[in-house]
Amino acid sequence: MKRVFLFLFVGVVCTAQTLMLTGPANARPGETVTVAVAIASPGANLAALQWDVGLPSGFTATALGGAASVAASKTLVCNGTATRCLTYGVNIKVYGPGLVATYEVVIPTDQPAGVVAFPLSGLVGARLDGSSASVVAGAAYSLTILANTDLNGDGVTDVEDIQILIPIILGPIAANCPVPQNTDLVCNVLDLQLVARAAVGA
Repeated sequence: MKRVFLFLFVGVVCTAQTLMLTGPANARPGETVTVAVAIASPGANLAALQWDVGLPSGFTATALGGAASVAASKTLVCNGTATRCLTYGVNIKVYGPGLVATYEVVIPTDQPAGVVAFPLSGLVGARLDGSSASVVAGAAYSLTILANTDLNGDGVTDVEDIQILIPIILGPIAANCPVPQNTDLVCNVLDLQLVARAAVGA
C-alpha cells in the first residue's frame, strides 16, 4: 500500500497564517494514501483551526488527530465525509509546529489516469480569546493518478513498461507483481497483454 503524504502548513505571512496543501506527485487507482495535515509555523495564541478539503469525486477519507493536536490537547472533529474538519480544546494551550491531523484517503479502483485537485477553502483560525486569527490558502495542490499499466510512473504506458514486466514474469518472483493488472495478483502473460494493449492506446 503506497503512502502518500499531504501537508497543511500554517505560517505567518504579514498578519495572516498560510495554510497550504502539498504532497508527493502521484498515486494509483485503488491505493489508500496517508494524508498529513501539518502546522509549520503557527502564530502566537493559535488555539483552534477549521478547514475544508475538497475530495475528488469518488474519493473517501477518514481522519485522526495528529501529534501537534495531541500536544496542545486539541480534539479533531470532522463531518461524515471528512471534508470539513476543526480542532478545539477546553484549555489555554496553543499550537506548536507539527501534525494537526492525518487522513486515510482511498482512491477509487476505477479512477482514470489524470490530475485531480484538492481545493482548500473555509479557512478559520481562532486565538485563545476567541478572536479571529487571519488564515489564507497557499498554492493549490493536485495529485496525478497514474494508470496501473504505467509501471515506471513516467506518465505514459509504452515499451519501457513492457520491458519492466517481462523479466518479472520470467523470473522467480512472478507471484509478486509490482502493479497487478488483474485480480489474480500473479504476473503472467495476461498482465503483459493488458500493458501491451495500453501501450498502443487500445
